[in-house]
Amino acid sequence: MTAFIFANNVNTTLAGAVSNTATSITLASSANLPSSIPSGSVLVVTLNDVATRNNYEVVYATAISGATLTVQRAQESTAALSWLVGDFAFSGPTAGQQESFGQEGAANTWTGANTFTETVTAPTVNTGTIEAGASPLFLETDSHVSVVNSTNTAYAELYCAAPTIGDAAVNLDTGDARYVKHGSAALAGTQANIGWTPSTASSDVRSVTFTAPCNGVVISRSFVNSNAGQTASFTNYASINGVAGGAESIIGSSIVSTVQNVASGSSVTVSATATSNAGTTIPASHWLEYQFMPS
Repeated sequence: MTAFIFANNVNTTLAGAVSNTATSITLASSANLPSSIPSGSVLVVTLNDVATRNNYEVVYATAISGATLTVQRAQESTAALSWLVGDFAFSGPTAGQQESFGQEGAANTWTGANTFTETVTAPTVNTGTIEAGASPLFLETDSHVSVVNSTNTAYAELYCAAPTIGDAAVNLDTGDARYVKHGSAALAGTQANIGWTPSTASSDVRSVTFTAPCNGVVISRSFVNSNAGQTASFTNYASINGVAGGAESIIGSSIVSTVQNVASGSSVTVSATATSNAGTTIPASHWLEYQFMPS
């Protein structure tokens, strides 16, 4: 594709006659001509006869020396003609120039080394990690290709490790197939529970602390199944980081849940307190259970 240069107010006449095979023309004035034409570029000049004003030829000037132009004849579907001294020579817009510009309503094809300086702003993503050795991500819009090179630093929540459990007494519920178990790299959820042993104490506290490996949701459940003749209540049952779901006296069987969003890297503590009536044994079937789900 031709690269054009432009000059304003180039409007003069021919200083000498030009045959239909000549490859240079001399103008009567060099006013407003550029001092040179870069290699690979052209300056458009239109010739027009004084006698009739009906004959035109478009030529492309490839070099300039004073008022003499080296030209390519018969451009933009015009014919090479013979010209007389005093015929018009001017540099104005032509169809060839206009067709080289991109149009908003057309499919445009660009060639050559183009540089775009607009800043590209990426949307905000959740913080996480990306594995080392990742390949570049190529984004293509029409014929403009952008390359985003990622490294093994915090970028997007593409990988989430299992949460670190802070209480060694916690056992994972390996019989529950709904959740991927502790230690799996492809974490979809982790569930663990702590049980109470029979106790004549008036209250018994169970809690567990872990570190959230990424942004996620914690679900904490308290469960009690009191035996006949026994009553028990939970105070601050199923609390997460000290925020409880409520307080309720429970007789028989019941499960109550508390849900809380947690941030990546935050310390999460879930806890519950089983409280029995005076002199009544706290049954073994009191449970605190928690589940972590990446968001």
